[in-house]
Amino acid sequence: MTGSRSQDTNNNASKNKKSVSFHLDAVVDKKKVERSFCLKTVTAKDQNRTTWPSGQYCIYKKERCPEGLNYGFVYWDDDNFWNKNSKTGTLPDGVYNRNTKIEFCCRTDGNKNKPVVLPTSRPFFLLAYKLPRCQMVKWAVSSLEWIYYDTEDLFNDDDRGGRYPYNAATSHPTIYYCYYRGCNKTLTAMNGTFHSPNYPNKNSDGEYCSWKISVSSGNRIRLTFSNLSFHNQNDASKLIVYDGENVRGEVLGVFHGSLSPPGKEFYSSSSHMLVIFVSNATDSYTGFSASYSFIESRGKFHQVRFCVVLLKEKR
Repeated sequence: MTGSRSQDTNNNASKNKKSVSFHLDAVVDKKKVERSFCLKTVTAKDQNRTTWPSGQYCIYKKERCPEGLNYGFVYWDDDNFWNKNSKTGTLPDGVYNRNTKIEFCCRTDGNKNKPVVLPTSRPFFLLAYKLPRCQMVKWAVSSLEWIYYDTEDLFNDDDRGGRYPYNAATSHPTIYYCYYRGCNKTLTAMNGTFHSPNYPNKNSDGEYCSWKISVSSGNRIRLTFSNLSFHNQNDASKLIVYDGENVRGEVLGVFHGSLSPPGKEFYSSSSHMLVIFVSNATDSYTGFSASYSFIESRGKFHQVRFCVVLLKEKR
């Protein structure tokens, strides 16, 4: 179900702001902050759904918090005079009148740098909890985005309670949204190039990506890195090369930037190779670029049988 909420934050002179990178369906200007929502409201077929994984993130609340998530809320003290707040459709649990109260469910028991498994076939959002960093999600790349809400200046009553998104504990809060998109690709051409997200610019706020290379059967793969630049050996960021189509294959190398100079080559023993790149949210390096090509399989040797007949000379 869909809906929207328009907040008249602080008359026509509000200093509302948003991040440069911004994917939310929202309007942020001097008059208002207007956001759109999509909410799942039917749970009849949820018996086999997995639980939300341990981590540090928040989602919007509807009816009740899922198992393992804790309740909280944020209260925005919107404009006191000539208030033009409005709403449409279905919204998260809360109160929507001259002011705005939205309720949340937050997972607080995990580690932001430990990748969690969520569906990544379509882009989605989580809200940042505790720190202005995104929960790492396996096979996804994240972007930290935000909205600054310039709420009522006169006797501001902004409030919050329970567990809530990062920075909502301050008046005129900045709410941080984590935008995720899938980052697992299969390369089937006989040769090609690929690179980490955003290369040659700086890494995103969190990346857990894979590239599976599959050439025609019977051939092998030559993989060459033309650039590899990220944190040192003690950092969580790393690149792993596997000989095969999954992580059960032999590890050809685990690298932390300086340990693998440009021009480093790897060779597969079959027609499959897997590359996994993990970059944590504090990384500020450019990542990597690589190219691959196939190596023709060697010709088959056929066994040839022959015999030698010795004839005795007649004397």
